[in-house]
Amino acid sequence: MLRFQTTSMASLKTMQRGLAALLVLLPPFVAVAQDTSGAAKQVSQVLADREEIEFSDRVLYGRDPVDYSSARIDDAITQAVARHGELLKSAKPESRSGYLKAVLQILNVPVESQLLVFSKTARVQPPVGPKSPRAVYFNDDVTVGWTPTSRELEIAAIDPVKGAIFYGAKQPRDDGESSAGSVGDDVVGIRFDRHDDCLSCHASRTTLQVPGLMLKSFVTDSEGRPLNGFSHISHESPYERRFGGWYVTGSPEGLLHRGNVFGQEAVDQNRREPGFQAVLTAPVRVENTDGYLAETSDIVAHLVFSHLTEGINLLTRVGMEERLKVRSDAEDRLVRYFVFTDEPPLPVAVDRSRSVFAHRFEAAYAADDGAAGLRTLDLKTRLLKHRLSWLVGHRSFRELPDGCRTRLIDRFKSGLQTGQPADVFGHLSAEERLVALKIAQDRYPEWR
Repeated sequence: MLRFQTTSMASLKTMQRGLAALLVLLPPFVAVAQDTSGAAKQVSQVLADREEIEFSDRVLYGRDPVDYSSARIDDAITQAVARHGELLKSAKPESRSGYLKAVLQILNVPVESQLLVFSKTARVQPPVGPKSPRAVYFNDDVTVGWTPTSRELEIAAIDPVKGAIFYGAKQPRDDGESSAGSVGDDVVGIRFDRHDDCLSCHASRTTLQVPGLMLKSFVTDSEGRPLNGFSHISHESPYERRFGGWYVTGSPEGLLHRGNVFGQEAVDQNRREPGFQAVLTAPVRVENTDGYLAETSDIVAHLVFSHLTEGINLLTRVGMEERLKVRSDAEDRLVRYFVFTDEPPLPVAVDRSRSVFAHRFEAAYAADDGAAGLRTLDLKTRLLKHRLSWLVGHRSFRELPDGCRTRLIDRFKSGLQTGQPADVFGHLSAEERLVALKIAQDRYPEWR
């Protein structure tokens, strides 16, 4: 029998982390059902009582009250099934994009959010490349991926407790029949099938050790195979590290990044001439544009997505820590991230008049936030005019456990009122701080 009372704290912490890495990959019942020995019970008790963890530690999201693998889900997909079940069953596919347009309409995902990625980093990799990039469409609650010739749409939807839930939606066969059912069926319509196998990548250090979204930047060979780059990108990343393996349209002269570069010759030239291929003078042209719903892979959508992915993962991490009664410095990181403390300045302004997405991003929420509120874009020296993330209004923030949400709101209010601590809020002018706070207080009663 293990006797923890005689084990050093360093050894115990190593043992805890090792067990955590194992348990998080198992169904939530395995730790109890497989071994009910006294040793296992003691280890489980130690983990249950643990308060302080490192930010790099895995979070045991398979345990109650998170219970990731359970059927208790409340995300954009389950809501769409509940509200639009008949519409899903009767949806008609398009000739090349299949059910893509119908899925985006049902999930309220704007076509203008289209981002085109040609690096082979998707779940379905073989068809993806510079001539046939994967299209990613997104809003705050869901991302939808479509690849030409792929038999499945790839979808990630955010549950406020569990984080990212992953689905596939079968695409029609080439002959026009639906493959929504099992092999041999001729069932017509859209069906969402959950894919927990995505967690092998989407619950890692890159996603802050919780089920989350990923954003990577790799320069690639001529076929889209990654050569080198960065596996973790957010709004804090230097621009010259971003967008590798992605097409980028609307980027201004002087904004250096890795987008639009593939093939060894272009990669070598990009090293000699930073910013080579950064500016596309025409919309993206791929081998066969049929099926793509837009001609752009908009720089503004890229900038918004760079903030969104890490912001959602931080909300998930903070919420899970509170529910599982553990704590790292995740809350500190979230506060810092949500006020853009470490956002590098835009070296040149982005011309918003060329971005249909910019208008959609602000206008879609103007009724809620008043003249776009926290979604007002700057695009001159930074992403947002008021550097308080619109994600403070996201469902994942609003449905944080009460104590956690109250702590965060109090920290934001104090910092925006006083500018302290200076290493977190000092980059904001007094006017910007107070305007952002007023927008939040006008919109959200708990901020008053």
